[in-house]
Amino acid sequence: MDHRKNGIAVSTKMILIEVRRLAIEMSITDFAGTASWCKRFMRRNGLCMHTKTTIVQKLPREYDRKIIEFHKYVINTRKKLCFETGQFSGFL
Repeated sequence: MDHRKNGIAVSTKMILIEVRRLAIEMSITDFAGTASWCKRFMRRNGLCMHTKTTIVQKLPREYDRKIIEFHKYVINTRKKLCFETGQFSGFL
């Protein structure tokens, strides 16, 4: 848990290595420390693997203008077809 708090990636292999070390340290001889044990351990303790993202998707240069154009299109279409605002709610 300390690795994770410090922003260091933790893998299931790292968990298994540490838990096997602890089992030896505690003189537990019948502990196998398998991948399925690790999966169940993580589920029981509300843990999951996350992939650290490094690349952020950039918005198009004309993003603001395109959003305004789309809103105008929806409003004009609604008026042209005589739709009430509530009937077009899925678009806005």
